[in-house]
Amino acid sequence: MIKFCQRVLLIAVLLLIPGVVRAGQTDLSAYMEMSGHYDAIRLALLADSTAGLAENATALQQQVNRLLEGFSAVKVGVPEADATDAEATLREIEARASSLAATGDLVSAREDFFALTQPMARYRMLTGDHRTVVAYCSMAQKAWIQPEGEIGNPYLGQEMPKCGEVISN
Repeated sequence: MIKFCQRVLLIAVLLLIPGVVRAGQTDLSAYMEMSGHYDAIRLALLADSTAGLAENATALQQQVNRLLEGFSAVKVGVPEADATDAEATLREIEARASSLAATGDLVSAREDFFALTQPMARYRMLTGDHRTVVAYCSMAQKAWIQPEGEIGNPYLGQEMPKCGEVISN
């Protein structure tokens, strides 16, 4: 009888796991996909380049538009109480990504990237996803988001690529 109960319990747990895993992936994957495009832009700016900026900014825009279609707190990975803030933040990200996609020069791209960073940092906070960190450079007086690890300053590029410090994990 004990083995039978153990098997039933095991089967029940195995049946529940896919739903739990899916819920966890839904909660975090939207932010991480967006931050992937954001980080590709950061890396281009770090290299003093505009190569790939328009493509990644456009991909970020498209990701946000998919999240806004049939918007729900679960879909975007935030608590229900933060749904209104999340929707407004996503709309701001979409607008800032659109502006960045249209930028042609490095100086403007860095300014547009900083404008994009602000709502991205708010969205990061709303999702509670801390697989990225927020870094800040006192010389540039600007913050950015990046994966954990070595600092890569998108505002000073190759002039001072490691200038900055992590201010939020």
